[in-house]
Amino acid sequence: MSAAPLITIVVTNVNQASTLSATLDSIFSQEEDALECFVVDASAQDNALEILRSFEPRGLHWERVGWDAQTEAMNRAFANARGEFYWWLSGADKLCPWATRLTTFVFQNLPQVEWLTSGTPLTWTPHQLAVSAGLADGYTARAFYAGRNLKTSAYFQFPIWRSGTVWRRSLWEKSGARIREALSEAGDFELWARFFQHANLHTLNIPIAGHQADALQLDTDAYWRAAAQHLAQYKKITAPPTWVRRAQGQLARRLPSLRTRLMQGAPLVWISPPTLECGIGTHFIL
Repeated sequence: MSAAPLITIVVTNVNQASTLSATLDSIFSQEEDALECFVVDASAQDNALEILRSFEPRGLHWERVGWDAQTEAMNRAFANARGEFYWWLSGADKLCPWATRLTTFVFQNLPQVEWLTSGTPLTWTPHQLAVSAGLADGYTARAFYAGRNLKTSAYFQFPIWRSGTVWRRSLWEKSGARIREALSEAGDFELWARFFQHANLHTLNIPIAGHQADALQLDTDAYWRAAAQHLAQYKKITAPPTWVRRAQGQLARRLPSLRTRLMQGAPLVWISPPTLECGIGTHFIL
């Protein structure tokens, strides 16, 4: 049996010492051991250093930088990465125990999938119970550029949850091989906008990651204003009015043969539990 491909996980931590240990433990406790982890720490908290040093024996690489230097430090981490698949977490995120094994399984069985996201994010309570935080119906490039995943848009339905999103090194390289903004400045959203220029986003409706409830929130008004500015740099696609989408949905339900003309096909990954057969399907969205 060939060795499992390496996964690179880069964590950006800004004053999240209260949750950082659980984040790192969820990474280094993965069922799939073929991973490397880098932390870019821009904290003003000294106890974060203690946590980082405690994970060094488990293979953690880390760098402490100032607030203004975190993006460049992230790019250094990705430039030194050896992985075939990449993941960007914050010090408030947490992986499910099966996360790396499941995503590796999908990528190995479906080479046409260049980036993958879980449409079933979790929120981890302070007692480490996992609670569902939503369910996305799928993503398309056209809907993304029209604002369906932008919280300040009237068309908004679901975000792309970063903690559950993984991509191939090849897509990273095609998209410029660079993070351009920090998380607080919607750097992940800006990256998704570039990814959609090259590949479809496939959704896996199995939870693989989530956010810790007692952590500092990154989903702020300032974040979404920055995301709107990133989206404005691309060709504007006008979303249909709400009444039009409702009429299209009703018509598609009555006449399924018109579904492909009235709705957008979002690619989904499915896995058969009895056989572990893995494939790609389509869910139609408005």
